[in-house]
Amino acid sequence: MRVKRVNRYYCDYCKKSGCSGGHMKKHEKRCMHNSDRECGFCLAEGKRGKTDLAPLVAMLPDPAKFSKPGRDWDGREIEDCPQWDVDFNAAVKAALPALFEAADGCPGCILAAMIQRGMPTTTRSGWDFKEASVEFWRQINEEQQRGEY
Repeated sequence: MRVKRVNRYYCDYCKKSGCSGGHMKKHEKRCMHNSDRECGFCLAEGKRGKTDLAPLVAMLPDPAKFSKPGRDWDGREIEDCPQWDVDFNAAVKAALPALFEAADGCPGCILAAMIQRGMPTTTRSGWDFKEASVEFWRQINEEQQRGEY
């Protein structure tokens, strides 16, 4: 019988882990939970690699002010399952235009600000990261093609 011990590396910002220290260092640089992250979208556009996320995070409403304990089918409170006030979605939708402008439309910076603010995934219904990133890369590719030909 053989026993093999391996090192496991963990991100300091999120729950991701892996067996390669180099890959985890690369992940940590661009982790959405890292407030000093290097944005791959901004780098692709030729902008600065690091965006100060503190002002972007501050633009979003505080989810703690809009949450209340969830309830099960008997009406008992469930601590780990908060319910969100309807006003929270309205507050998020009101904040999104200013956030888009401040982030220069960068999908990575917008998503990182939402994640770092602790926003629940249901409130992102007014904006879809996947659609925004597909559109972003389509525009980047078109610009590169125009520059090559």
